[in-house]
Amino acid sequence: MEKVDGYFKAPVEAIAEEVIKIGKKMGAYYVDFRTVYRIDEDIKVSDGKPSSLTYERDRGYAVRVLKNGAWGFASSPDLTPLSVHSTVKKAIEIAEASSLLKDRDVVLAPEEPYKDTYKTPYTIDPFKISLEEKLSFLERLDGILSKGENIRSRESFLSFSKEWKYFLSSQGSRIFQEIVKSGAGVSVTLVKDHKRATRSYPQPSGQYKTMGYELLESLDFDSNIPRILEEAERLLEADSAPEGEFDLVLDGPLMSLQIHESLAHALEMDRVLGVEESFSGTSYATLDQLGKLRIGSKLLNLYADLEIPGGLATTGYDDEGVKAHRTDLIKEGILVNYLSSREFASLIGKRSSGALFASRWPDLPIIRITNVALEPGHKTLDEIISEIKSGIYIQGISSWSIDDKRLNFRLSGEIGWEIKNGKKTGKVYRRPSYSGNTISFWNSLDALASKEYWEIWGTPNCGKGEPGQTIGTAQGAVPGRFRRVKVG
Repeated sequence: MEKVDGYFKAPVEAIAEEVIKIGKKMGAYYVDFRTVYRIDEDIKVSDGKPSSLTYERDRGYAVRVLKNGAWGFASSPDLTPLSVHSTVKKAIEIAEASSLLKDRDVVLAPEEPYKDTYKTPYTIDPFKISLEEKLSFLERLDGILSKGENIRSRESFLSFSKEWKYFLSSQGSRIFQEIVKSGAGVSVTLVKDHKRATRSYPQPSGQYKTMGYELLESLDFDSNIPRILEEAERLLEADSAPEGEFDLVLDGPLMSLQIHESLAHALEMDRVLGVEESFSGTSYATLDQLGKLRIGSKLLNLYADLEIPGGLATTGYDDEGVKAHRTDLIKEGILVNYLSSREFASLIGKRSSGALFASRWPDLPIIRITNVALEPGHKTLDEIISEIKSGIYIQGISSWSIDDKRLNFRLSGEIGWEIKNGKKTGKVYRRPSYSGNTISFWNSLDALASKEYWEIWGTPNCGKGEPGQTIGTAQGAVPGRFRRVKVG
């Protein structure tokens, strides 16, 4: 195991082995140890000046045990022998107390033990680029943003993280991982005559991927910033979208959000079983509907895969040592599986989808959205638009809301383009919104763009759990067409 500031070295492996021995000696029939060292850097330039700069280092470890059919969990930043013994003991005591209230014994779905080293690929280590060079990059973007008229505010940012994980379990897994993530984005707000317009690129939260500093060049800010400035100016003179039922075409970022909120969250198995009910609600995709529920049209094929290149959730293994693999969630519109952990997957007789993650080392791993992707269709965007008599093409993300069962939603975009008789007329709408019921909405899907339009969109701030945890997820998407959707 390589050194990371002297932290990941032979004693950590020895301590991990000792944790397993102590846990089993105290009566646990399963023990795992997860230690994490992480560095984060976030830089923001607002209205021509650096407005935020954070650089953090964080490290520690966590222990999970199963005893008397129940989970116990504890964590600590202190790897000294006395603290390690105390942490394991605390986890054991929590398991013993939890077992008094259990309604069933925890059973883990089978998973092979792995001894492996995994690293996300990258070309340029972002932490070897100087702060001066990063600030210079953002200042250059701000200079391009400042060339527009009626600007009220403008913002550009960079975000980087590097994480080293070591996982060891009593079932034989020994896994070391190095995960590098990068993010960047810009936004601008214009105000004129009491009207406000905002445009962002690549989307309001930017774009995040498991890549190095090379992400910045791939985003082509130089070509796209002038475009969003011109569109923001047009929005200042634009009307709101008309009310009524229209055919809609959603762009990639908006499709990504629609997938995230109405499909992916609904398929988290702890939510399905009500474990998340007190904080984030439940789901319409209940266990009795597995293999039966038609969530969408036959064009809707959704899968989870931790191995998608560049996905913000891309990794070799989840936080309980499940190896990355593809899991089909929806096939031709029918619910066929869930985002799951080993514990929850055992309840439906399936393999875990590898969706158990903790936000940080002190946190208890919970089921999360990973890389959830939509299979593309076979049409060009022009072909999709050409088959619409009266509709709207919506780009960007402005706002969203959805109920606790992930059924009824309302979303709005940054800009809408009128479609008449198969063509974009050039008329734009300010913040077009649409609403509906998840099931009927996805069943109205009748066209998807081809693989040339497919992109994996990173969501850096997905929140879940109580206490809350924030984690990065990703949604693979293409533009899609939906018939007779309520607008306004």
